[in-house]
Amino acid sequence: MQPQSNCYVGIDWGRTRHEVCVLDANRQILARRTLDHCSEHLIELAPWLLQTTGGDAQQLKIGLEVPHGPLVLALQAHDLEVFSINPLQSNRFRDRLSPAGAKDDRRDAFVIARALATDSDAFRLAPALTEQQHLLRTLVHERDQLVKQKVKDCNQLKELLWSYFPAVLEAVKDVSQKWFLQLLLQAPTPDQARRLQLGTLKKLLKQHRIRRIDAPTLQQLLRQPPLPGSDLIAPARALQVNHLVQQLRLLLQLLETCCWIPD
Repeated sequence: MQPQSNCYVGIDWGRTRHEVCVLDANRQILARRTLDHCSEHLIELAPWLLQTTGGDAQQLKIGLEVPHGPLVLALQAHDLEVFSINPLQSNRFRDRLSPAGAKDDRRDAFVIARALATDSDAFRLAPALTEQQHLLRTLVHERDQLVKQKVKDCNQLKELLWSYFPAVLEAVKDVSQKWFLQLLLQAPTPDQARRLQLGTLKKLLKQHRIRRIDAPTLQQLLRQPPLPGSDLIAPARALQVNHLVQQLRLLLQLLETCCWIPD
């Protein structure tokens, strides 16, 4: 087969299968294929594309919405250029070709290939990453997810404490501080907090090198009069606080792990 000139491939990525559409230089459909998400089909894809288009990798442009994953790696292993497009932009191209906008995987693969042929500036080249770069990208993504979960848990912890033990919130601005979490484990209710001795608080603050607040001031905060009726809900709230504190402590440990950068 003679090499085709500037062939364009659109891939609609699915969870269990992927639709592939190949266009020639005149934007006419040259071939279609449905791939199952399995190693056999992913390994076969690049050789099939090269065979279908004449074997010239330089003339083959491949577009999809997901710029990473095993499908991209399988294509890049054969030195094929893979380009990604934002799903929102892809939706606009779909609306341009099909005003009804109904979801159809085969048509979406065609839309991506057509957009790559006519509006290549909407795509960006997916970089071929090294093993260390993949690791770094994973660590960054993992850290982002952990930070989001930490913010969510901190907000929930604040709401719980505000409902029955607002005085303890005056001790910190960031409820995820390790010393504060340890304090909540020791005394999650106003009654338990009032019983903490000055020596215990001094030891806690010294252990975590806390200087923003001293032990007498902290003790004074913890001995403020409780909210009316707080004794009724404190045991249940304390159970929820304990769960959140344990989760936040684990998140902090995982965040420290994600701060490691490979050499």
